[in-house]
Amino acid sequence: MSVIYNISNKMAVLEESNNSQKIALGCFVALVSSALQSLGIVLQRKSHLLVPQDGHGIIYSQHNLNKKKRNMWVCGFFLFIITNILGSLIQITTLPLILLSPLQSIGLIFNSVFGCMLLPDEIFTVKLMVGTVVIFIGAFLVAYNGNFEQTPENGGLEFKIDLLIKKITATSFLMWFVGTFVIVGTLLTVNAWLKWRANNLGKISRRRKMKIRRRIKFIRGINYGIVSGTLTAHTFLFAKSLVDLVIDIITAGDHRVWKILREFNFAPLTLTLLMLAIIAFQLISFNLGLSQVSTAVLYPLCFLVFNFISLINDLTFNSLLKDNLITFKQLLLIVVGLVAVLIGVLIISRHSTESDVKRKSIVESYRSDHQYSLHDLIGSPGYGSTESESGILKKQSPLEFEHDNLLSLISYGSKTLDDQV
Repeated sequence: MSVIYNISNKMAVLEESNNSQKIALGCFVALVSSALQSLGIVLQRKSHLLVPQDGHGIIYSQHNLNKKKRNMWVCGFFLFIITNILGSLIQITTLPLILLSPLQSIGLIFNSVFGCMLLPDEIFTVKLMVGTVVIFIGAFLVAYNGNFEQTPENGGLEFKIDLLIKKITATSFLMWFVGTFVIVGTLLTVNAWLKWRANNLGKISRRRKMKIRRRIKFIRGINYGIVSGTLTAHTFLFAKSLVDLVIDIITAGDHRVWKILREFNFAPLTLTLLMLAIIAFQLISFNLGLSQVSTAVLYPLCFLVFNFISLINDLTFNSLLKDNLITFKQLLLIVVGLVAVLIGVLIISRHSTESDVKRKSIVESYRSDHQYSLHDLIGSPGYGSTESESGILKKQSPLEFEHDNLLSLISYGSKTLDDQV
């Protein structure tokens, strides 16, 4: 009996060690992929900041400038897409839902850091440093206390599909899941009524009418943010379940795989269709929210709701408290960590908003300081733009130079808003 007991203890230690290694791998991949994705985003933004003149007084031709912009944007785009797909797959397969949600905030840190390094008019402020430290502390609390030992699933593929169906149809999860969609439906109904109300205010003063409409617009944006955060959390839940199931199917190597899938085909198919529908509604609600409130309000709100719903999803779907996989003390520390992450996101979002306001003021200042009268434009001597073999313009008329430079700045200002959307 003692030999069997020792063997079982060694197996438990080995499983716990493997689980810790998987979580460590997932966290490492999350850091690397978030950094590369942020670098890709910053490169795309930087491509819209290139102006015809560099710091040494060399004026590039529009052809060379467009080529440089295009190459930089393509590089950033593919860097973001590739790392996003690969990083998400590895994270979903190695990390529990409790860890997946706060790790999404790390990209905000890297985005601000790379922005300070590569973009003009971006400086590393005290707010950015404080927000980074607070997010790091919160993410550490969540990662440390969310590292629980998962229940081993030693059965075959048929057992795992059956277990997935049992989790989805569990009474506690179904009540919670349906309840969230009742809340979502209620919020959308309220928004529809508010829209009707804004268009039928009756005979009141114009000033009061504008005030009421601004208030209604803000409330509708908040409601859309809650809906978007809720649907995003459900998307992560079903995505993780589907990816885990697909990996089990690929690694099964069993001739009965297709027979099992035919028997349980409604489960994966239903999950896939439901996930796609949720993704579509999530994107619609998020974009509707952007049309009502600023990103400084919408992003932290969506992030808060996303983390809160993801935590309850994990508690109900995987029965963490019921199966004693996590203690109330760990749960409390995880909640504290999530609150810290949210505070950090609020601080960094505030920093990003102030940077965007500064950029807009620079564009407006440039437009006001570089105005030519018709007499100045007609009377100014033409410099006669000539292009060398290297594609560099040595001279350019004042009108052409100011026109190109102003267009670059205006394009950058408008593209900054597009990147936020």
